[in-house]
Amino acid sequence: MEKIQLTQEQAEIVEVKKNRKDKSSAIEHHVKIGWYGRNYQFLNNFTSDELCRLLYVPGSYEVIPQFKVGDWVVYVHDNSIWEITKDTYNDGTHINLMNGNEIMNVVSVNRLRHATPEEIQEEKERRWWAEHGREVWELRKGDTLKDEINYPHFVTRGNRTDGGLERTPSLNCVFREMDEIKSRFKVACFVEQRLDK
Repeated sequence: MEKIQLTQEQAEIVEVKKNRKDKSSAIEHHVKIGWYGRNYQFLNNFTSDELCRLLYVPGSYEVIPQFKVGDWVVYVHDNSIWEITKDTYNDGTHINLMNGNEIMNVVSVNRLRHATPEEIQEEKERRWWAEHGREVWELRKGDTLKDEINYPHFVTRGNRTDGGLERTPSLNCVFREMDEIKSRFKVACFVEQRLDK
């Protein structure tokens, strides 16, 4: 049986009604009078059977994800990560997205899910590197990295060949594994930004 869709606010009201001892009086009220209070009017959209399911059957509903401007989301069609820039119709059903320099307009929220903290961090890192014309952790000969004590290290061999193949990079003519570089070093300056060249 398909779950009933509720907003977060509606789910909270249903939970209050579920936790009362007089659930049957809520059903009776629904059938005889209906709901008039602003917070309860949404209950009029349900049949008596649906309201009984909401009040008596555990797991009978699911909360519709709520999205707002500034949220990071995944476009489920291609698993790309975007940031919400605008609620197109001011009703939370369609939104505009931005992914770096790309823009996607009037996207249905049914095609989105909230991004996890890990996905957000990865996307922020990808965007930072892309702003500098690089793939994530793409090092080139002449880049300057700094270690934990801010000592400079120069990339003497990049981690990609001219053909784009991965290879072990070297810092100050010493080969280092990428895991070590990622954990111990930060980019101080890319070769294209160095003033001593």
